[in-house]
Amino acid sequence: MTAVRVQELAKRFRSVTALDGVSFTVDSGGPVALVGKNGAGKTTLLSVIAGILRPSSGSVEILDLPHTHPDLVGRVGVLMQDASFRSGIGGLEQIMYLAELGGMDRRLARSSSMQLLNELGDDGFLHLRPGVMSYGQRKRLGIAQALIGDPALVLLDEPTAGLDPIAAHAVRQLIRRRCTDAVFMISSHNLYEVQDICKRILVIDHGRVINDVDIATMARDGNRLNVTLNKSAEPGLVSVLSRIGEITDVRHDPDAPDRLYIDVATADMDRLQVEIQTLLNSNGYSVTNLARGKTLADGVLELVRNSERP
Repeated sequence: MTAVRVQELAKRFRSVTALDGVSFTVDSGGPVALVGKNGAGKTTLLSVIAGILRPSSGSVEILDLPHTHPDLVGRVGVLMQDASFRSGIGGLEQIMYLAELGGMDRRLARSSSMQLLNELGDDGFLHLRPGVMSYGQRKRLGIAQALIGDPALVLLDEPTAGLDPIAAHAVRQLIRRRCTDAVFMISSHNLYEVQDICKRILVIDHGRVINDVDIATMARDGNRLNVTLNKSAEPGLVSVLSRIGEITDVRHDPDAPDRLYIDVATADMDRLQVEIQTLLNSNGYSVTNLARGKTLADGVLELVRNSERP
């Protein structure tokens, strides 16, 4: 059974094309991430899959059924960025209400809701109404609502955005535990988080899926050394390193002046690594960290840049 099948999906808002012929399938095998720039189409894609928005053309199937089929009620959990809650009732009652709509008796609904809130690391808002909850509490309430009832497919739009590090860690741990029983599709701008919990990414740009790749494969692709120095690299260091014939490109990390990305053309990485370190040492630098292969962030940025329309 295929969890999600999207075929030639398009969504237009008057003159704006938010999705432009998107096609892909998702089975099991770990969480799938949607990544891309703001306005790329990630939220729109999740909203169409969830049935919140109607597509302009194309089709979506969930568990081999049309995505609006009544048999899918309770089998798909959704958290969108602008999630809203019922006013006038506390957090625990919010989740229990959804659980009972899904067929649970009240006792099971209560125990399941309590377990979810405990796993999310905060039960301090059990009886708070949404209007007086903090942003992080409302976000965790939305995640709990998406997961109640053990859905087969879970769609999460920026699930940890705005959460403190401890709360974000609890959410990631919860996803790891639940992904053996459910398929997760997660939209996120946090590429380090994506690399931590997801197995596959769909890179989206201008409403199109421009790449669909296994994260481990992306990290291995290309011969690259990610070098962190003991101090900021002076401008002339790039030309010094470029004298080594097997180096094809050297770039500074714009966010970290002590980090260099060095692309090379050789199978003998061990020898070249020693040569580079020797050259750096002779120019007054030492290497504090060195990793082989592209970082996920670097790989995604390259894909998006290469896809940009003229």
